[in-house]
Amino acid sequence: MAGVDALVRARVREDVKEDADKLLSELGLSMSDYIRMSLALLLRDGTLPFNLTPNAATQDAMRDARKMSSDKKTRTFKSAATLFASLDGDA
Repeated sequence: MAGVDALVRARVREDVKEDADKLLSELGLSMSDYIRMSLALLLRDGTLPFNLTPNAATQDAMRDARKMSSDKKTRTFKSAATLFASLDGDA
């Protein structure tokens, strides 16, 4: 492949790699093909080429956090320093 000279490496669990390799092979693709396609879509669209919808547990936690905030059960801080001071008992 002309112009393809950069190496990309990633660490993943062995079972994830094996399962992905198998599925991609069934689709007629290699892991390198998939990575090149994903990167091309990222560059073309300027966004990730897949949906990042949080799972049910994360959605529940986000709802709980919004409810706590609207119920005024949370505190806000103007800076990280004031947050840390409050944790240390100085504020």
